[in-house]
Amino acid sequence: MNKLIVLISCIALTTGSFGQTEEHKFTIYGGGGPQYYKGDVGQGFNKDKNCSYVQFILGVDYRLNNYLGLKLFATLGDLGYTQSESIRRVNYLEEHGENRKNDGLNGRMISGVFALQYNFANGCILPANCKVAPYLFAGAGINRLADFMKMGCIVPGIYYTADVGLGAQYRFLPSIFIGYQLVYGIFNSDKLDFIDQNENDTHLQNSLVLGFDF
Repeated sequence: MNKLIVLISCIALTTGSFGQTEEHKFTIYGGGGPQYYKGDVGQGFNKDKNCSYVQFILGVDYRLNNYLGLKLFATLGDLGYTQSESIRRVNYLEEHGENRKNDGLNGRMISGVFALQYNFANGCILPANCKVAPYLFAGAGINRLADFMKMGCIVPGIYYTADVGLGAQYRFLPSIFIGYQLVYGIFNSDKLDFIDQNENDTHLQNSLVLGFDF
């Protein structure tokens, strides 16, 4: 038992030396959470009107200085929307054209996003070594959509997005944290759901993550 306590103490002390210092500017994290769609088929940001679609995230951050950093992350998951029973009664084939074969939306999306991040734990707003480190970011993404269920309700292809987001990290050890990240993306097209009403489709990603600095 004493040997186990000593081992845990050594690991904790070693981990403590890997905080966000000049020598350790990288952060890697992974996790996942729900992903929502908003477009011509419906508004899925309200969870009461949507079933759950899951995405997984893996990312790397690089700290340029106390204020700014670079963010690169990739996600894999489903983008979808399920109509209510009353809306299902609408004849979508007649209303929106013969190409659309389903009144909902379901597709597999692989995304990559590169962004500039602003850190609030910068020594001015919050202490640089603050356990809770909130941030904002903005960037651009590339997204591959696939109709993997062959439902005919999504237009497969490559789409680009303008992405903005926010998040926070809680360091329960000097170099290990849990966090939350929210990403809002606007596609460069209004036609991924076969319907064009001159307002580009959007998506929202929520992620709980675990990460560490190195």
